[in-house]
Amino acid sequence: TENFQGSLQTLKNHSGEPHRLEKFLSVKNLIFFNDSKSTNIGATVTAVNSLNGPIILLLGGKTKNQRFDILANSINSRSINPIIFGKRVSKICRIFERYCIAYEKVDDLKAAVKLTKKTIQKMIKDTERKINILFSPSCSSHDAFESYEQRGDEFKKLIISEFKNEIANA
Repeated sequence: TENFQGSLQTLKNHSGEPHRLEKFLSVKNLIFFNDSKSTNIGATVTAVNSLNGPIILLLGGKTKNQRFDILANSINSRSINPIIFGKRVSKICRIFERYCIAYEKVDDLKAAVKLTKKTIQKMIKDTERKINILFSPSCSSHDAFESYEQRGDEFKKLIISEFKNEIANA
């Protein structure tokens, strides 16, 4: 049992791997996750299914030849606000429209983070619950970044900059 207790404590203290559903910031009722490693739909579906409550989902990048209807199907009946970013994401938009999923589209990650803040301000009026902000792109990063690590680091930097007042007042 001593070994078991030690193992259990190690698991409790483990914060996860960077860029893999990494919970990197919690401010008031906002919880921010960096899942930049999510370069395919299956990873994003898994990330979405692991969270409870409302989600702002930031996704986009180089779409490759993926079936976004699988993602649309999994988020269709949930309280999820997708923000799609990137220059060549019309495929995602078309699929979401086919599934009647309301979304917002912006050109890049910086604009997506700014829109996230506005979306949170609207959602806070409607809920006392925690709000999950999930960066799980479903796509490769090579349209705008050298790697998923660079993309994830940039996301965290943008969030911390955009929410610096909330962080300071927490």
